[in-house]
Amino acid sequence: MGWASEIEKLGSSLRKEIIDTKAEPDLERTKDLLGQLQKHKTMPIEILTTTRIGNTLAKCVKTLKRHKRTSAHKDELDSLISVGDKLLSEWKDAVDKETTKNANI
Repeated sequence: MGWASEIEKLGSSLRKEIIDTKAEPDLERTKDLLGQLQKHKTMPIEILTTTRIGNTLAKCVKTLKRHKRTSAHKDELDSLISVGDKLLSEWKDAVDKETTKNANI
């Protein structure tokens, strides 16, 4: 399985299991999905744009923040939110570096 198809599957799972559900997401499953995404800290711009995983992860973090307001599991959700935010930040930094590098060529 290639990178793009693996990332697309993870994005689909994030949408189905976190973003599109009304109930609070399964925290263990969410942790597993974010852990799988963390394996791809350096992701090329091409994969980020074709899979739109950055947008999906941002929506996931926003959904987790919304659930945190009414949840009894605030600490666990805080941890998941920080993992998602950190991953988004790393991807943005990688895109900035790649864009700067390509502009200097």
